[in-house]
Amino acid sequence: MKKKRKIFIITIACIILVMYMIGMSIFHIKFIQYMNPDAITYLSRNWEINIPEPNKIEKIYNREFPEGEDLEIWHYEEKSIREIIDNNRFKEIDEQNKEFVLQKIDSYYGVLDDDEERLFNEYVNIESLVREENYFAFNTDKSNEASWILLILDYKTGKLYYFVNVY
Repeated sequence: MKKKRKIFIITIACIILVMYMIGMSIFHIKFIQYMNPDAITYLSRNWEINIPEPNKIEKIYNREFPEGEDLEIWHYEEKSIREIIDNNRFKEIDEQNKEFVLQKIDSYYGVLDDDEERLFNEYVNIESLVREENYFAFNTDKSNEASWILLILDYKTGKLYYFVNVY
């Protein structure tokens, strides 16, 4: 009888411990989500660019401090690509703005460290990005013109390249 009671008490204690751990995990996840807003919220709040949630985000590199560069590749389906194109912040790359886009990519590339340069070269093909069938959006930080974001939508692949330069 004492053995059954001991097993019962241990079982109840284990159940309580598991429930506590699950509760703390849910709290931790909610807290982290609150502390780290998702990329779409960040894009809207800090850069005033509103686009749909991507299906997938590849984080190539991200700054660890308040200053630095980010490169992400966001993957979209055709319906969402239409929403992005219809966004009044996105413009089609053409002969007039192609040099501007190239200049921003060059200035972005010029401040990368060796590891970031290697990753950039591995994931980004500049010639395919600045094709005239692609779209881009650009915005600067109103309080610091040296900080900016460049988004380039590769129309054929459904990839949006997210370049952030914050100083």
